[in-house]
Amino acid sequence: MLAAGKVRVPGLPRFAVIGLHRRVSLIAVAFLAAHVLTAVTDSYVTIRPAAVVVPFTSGYEPLPVGLGVAALDLGAFAPGVLA
Repeated sequence: MLAAGKVRVPGLPRFAVIGLHRRVSLIAVAFLAAHVLTAVTDSYVTIRPAAVVVPFTSGYEPLPVGLGVAALDLGAFAPGVLA
């Protein structure tokens, strides 16, 4: 919405807002990747690598993990479909 020009951030030019958005998005993706990687490699719980892409197949807490996988799948594939 900020990039569309409908909402302006006072004191920041448009290119700075777009650059900030890209950097924050990249950081969020990096943290998400680290979260998924540590969840799969952790020895305390058993989450198979296939459970990262197929919702509700995890042996550990299938509902919360499945909802997270569904959100990850929608976040990864929906922008390509909507574009």
